[in-house]
Amino acid sequence: MTQMVFKSKFDDVQIPEKPFSEFFFEHFDRYGDEVALVEAVSGQTYTFRQMKQLCERVASGMLRKGWKKGDVVCIFSYNSPEYCIAFHALAAAGLTITTCNPAYTVEETQHQLRDSGARAVFTVKEYLPKVKEICEALTPHCRHVWLMDQDATQADIAGFNSLNGELFKELLDDDGSVFCNRPKNINPKQDVLVIPYSSGTTGLAKGVMLTHYNLIANLCQLKPSNLLRLDYKHDSLIAILPFFHIYGMVVIMSLALYQGAKVVSMKKFEPNSFLAAVQKYRVTVLPLVPPIVLFLCKSPLVKDYDLSSVREIFSGAAPLGKEQAEEVTAKLGINCLRQGYGMTELSPTSHFPPRDAGLRHGSGGMTLPNTECMIVDTETGQSLSVGQDGEVLVRGPQVMKGYLNNEKATAETIKKDGWLCTGDIGHLDEDGHLFITDRLKELIKCKGFQVPPAQLESILLTHPAIQECAVVGKPDDRAGELPKAYVMLRQGHVTSALEIQQYLAEKVAPYKRLSGGVEFVSEIPKTASGKILRRVLKQKELEASKTK
Repeated sequence: MTQMVFKSKFDDVQIPEKPFSEFFFEHFDRYGDEVALVEAVSGQTYTFRQMKQLCERVASGMLRKGWKKGDVVCIFSYNSPEYCIAFHALAAAGLTITTCNPAYTVEETQHQLRDSGARAVFTVKEYLPKVKEICEALTPHCRHVWLMDQDATQADIAGFNSLNGELFKELLDDDGSVFCNRPKNINPKQDVLVIPYSSGTTGLAKGVMLTHYNLIANLCQLKPSNLLRLDYKHDSLIAILPFFHIYGMVVIMSLALYQGAKVVSMKKFEPNSFLAAVQKYRVTVLPLVPPIVLFLCKSPLVKDYDLSSVREIFSGAAPLGKEQAEEVTAKLGINCLRQGYGMTELSPTSHFPPRDAGLRHGSGGMTLPNTECMIVDTETGQSLSVGQDGEVLVRGPQVMKGYLNNEKATAETIKKDGWLCTGDIGHLDEDGHLFITDRLKELIKCKGFQVPPAQLESILLTHPAIQECAVVGKPDDRAGELPKAYVMLRQGHVTSALEIQQYLAEKVAPYKRLSGGVEFVSEIPKTASGKILRRVLKQKELEASKTK
């Protein structure tokens, strides 16, 4: 059977096969004393020259202490310039990095550290009590903790019991002499650089193995002048999206710096601080998620700040509505708001609109260079033509190596001929623009974060009053979706929606809580084989949202 493969309309780009750090730093000497990193509130800055030197020192310090290629280190922190330095230093030392959401509970974090094989954690004082609890339960395997705060002292790491507590600034003070002995035997296409965690098309969080080549490929694919080319003397980006998330990690912390743009990092989103930072640092590009775009649309605070430096908005991680896109561009007086498409397993981008595409509402962009796309019928697997909806498949150099310790999930996601099944339903138009219309996968997207229903259901089923349950996404203008539980109680048991919400809230990160509510039902819809029909409940929520 002949496959209808949609090839990229962009010319292929050259993708070098080299260690990621060698590629990442190749222009830093030219950028020199231009500012690379700035902390929005404190004003702490690092030039490109300083950043490169500090990364080499930290890498040297890690190698001096005996860390070697393939050792896994976790970064558990909010955004900061030091986060960027730690990440790129660990990469330069040949280590493997797993980035973790600090909002995770102790149990969620332990799962990631245990599964990834992390032996050390880079963190900050704010999260130290949680990290100590996490690591003490994982000793002797994970027993090293580095504090990245510049004002951290030996007193902060006293009383670690079985853990080795150290100060990041001591690594920064290394003379860098061991850096020349860094691993030279890195295989870019095989060696894993980073292991972010994703629920993929379904199920619980899995470690996504992204190689040096995967990340280099995506940076090269986005580099053409009509895609995501930045000017190192004029462009600056706000880093409000977390660096632990693949969007922040690759698009901001890697691509922006690789191209010489200034990165203004923020610990968390706070309306006035965010607007003040855009004004103060004359930020030109805003990489955002829909909830922050909605804030810019609706907040009366916006008129109190000078945002005239902004020339472009990128919106990702979740769909953005036509009304919001038109409103924010009109309000800021810009004509460029672009939405891309991708997923963690795609490093993360497979589609992005060119600058001259205009506002194509609902489009995830065009297939990137060196990338192919195919739309297949979800029942027959037959490839479909222009305008026909089916599952979106992607093939290219940005496709992950696979899921860590999970051959079954890898085989289900990546076909033998290299096609990655995204789990999203969509179509391509005649101009090659991708439109996502639904999700075959059952993930809930809340504020740009993935919420796997299976994880919440497994926890809810431990509640003594719950017989069966199903979790789906409830449409929400601000968050995109909110987790909502349908609950069937055990005979003779009584409880309240609030009690169930509180029960789950103690066990998951804040964005995974049942903020969409709890609805009690007499039956959970299932297939004949017993599989929960979440799509039936999802349709109910969609219809309810339309009647409001």
